[in-house]
Amino acid sequence: MPRFAEPGPEEEGVEFSTRPTKLLLLILVAGGETRKYNEPVAGRTKLMKELFLLQQRDKKVAPRYDFKPYDYGPFSQQIWSDLEELKVRGLIDSENLYPGETYFLTPRGVAVARVLWSHEDPKTLERIFDIKVRFNRMPLSQLLSYVYSSYPQYASKSVLESFESSE
Repeated sequence: MPRFAEPGPEEEGVEFSTRPTKLLLLILVAGGETRKYNEPVAGRTKLMKELFLLQQRDKKVAPRYDFKPYDYGPFSQQIWSDLEELKVRGLIDSENLYPGETYFLTPRGVAVARVLWSHEDPKTLERIFDIKVRFNRMPLSQLLSYVYSSYPQYASKSVLESFESSE
């Protein structure tokens, strides 16, 4: 039986360029306060909020995730599906660290994300970097407080009544 070669970073980059999954890969490959690139994101909720903030700050970014108000503010089920797909394809990995899973790109994921990065609008890349630096190290309670106060329409179904600033 013939073996088929795995697609290379260019081919996978082209595939993701028309899907909102591209934004997930770009957020993950971006540097932050502690690393020049591929700074991990601690938790699905934080990753979700960083993607939400990117779309709010860059109305031209496309394709986009569809966010709805949910238990912890803006939520998109598609992000969870995309995370699982990227894990199965070997592009992202996670470690189970307190307070939850921490997500980062594998070396193959970095190669695919770099292809996407090289074709992205420079203004969008600047916004991604700004979001990663500003919000990635912020305690989750502060990030949620910021999102709720800035976008109250997405806090309408929140299960949180108040925030503790003890983090």
